[in-house]
Amino acid sequence: MAEESPKTFFSYAREDSEFALRLVKDLRAAGADVWLDQLDIGPGQRWDSAVENALRACPRHVTILSPGAVNSQNVMDEVSYALEERKQVIPLLYRDCTVPFRLRRLQYIDFRTDYARGLRDLSSVLVIKDAPAVLASPMAPIEGPHTPLQAGIQAGSVAQSTLMPKQQRRKIPTGEAERREEGRRELAKAYNKLGLAYAGKKDYDRAIQHYNQALLFHPKDGVALNNRGIAYEHKGQYNQAMQDYEQTLKLDPNNAKARASRDTLAAKLVK
Repeated sequence: MAEESPKTFFSYAREDSEFALRLVKDLRAAGADVWLDQLDIGPGQRWDSAVENALRACPRHVTILSPGAVNSQNVMDEVSYALEERKQVIPLLYRDCTVPFRLRRLQYIDFRTDYARGLRDLSSVLVIKDAPAVLASPMAPIEGPHTPLQAGIQAGSVAQSTLMPKQQRRKIPTGEAERREEGRRELAKAYNKLGLAYAGKKDYDRAIQHYNQALLFHPKDGVALNNRGIAYEHKGQYNQAMQDYEQTLKLDPNNAKARASRDTLAAKLVK
């Protein structure tokens, strides 16, 4: 049986609950063994006892840093306990804040501007050491009706292995690498379609979340990059939009849509 990475405790401020929940769900989908109070405390359990037991049992500790977190006595108590017990502590910078002195010697993972990149960096530390057996088996055929995301996940379940550190990956048989790459691309397409659907409803925050997921599986997806730039522009976040347009053009200098979007935004900013 493959040895798994140790279980990880997540500490965060209540005002960051939505971000913590989304992050942990994404990590679990990638194969990480993580503990979060919102997901792991069952009905009838005493909240304080469950948190204390998990904090004691988990050898690894992630702290989501934000103004609310550094001002939370509970979060800082959990950090102090983890450090005193010599657990592996991983600071995660979610919002600009003054990093507590006790954490300044530790390298943090930055989620402030690029969720997909932060997720890749954190996943490389937290995911299970070896790919699950399902990743080594041929892809099952897609039968019956599926949503775009379900189809992408079924066709591309092998994409999870891309989140593992290179030195921990097993050798891939001939032909499997191509299958995995195709799986990653299918997942990216599925998330991009969902992003477009939310953009069509003018829910640009949700659209950006799905474009981020697309880029997690296919970082050089110029379509998702350009679409994310358009969503950022609709939100008035022009710097992020311009960065995505420029990155799209670096990947594909002949992308007329990205060039037009960039030039139109540049003219708008000059005014």
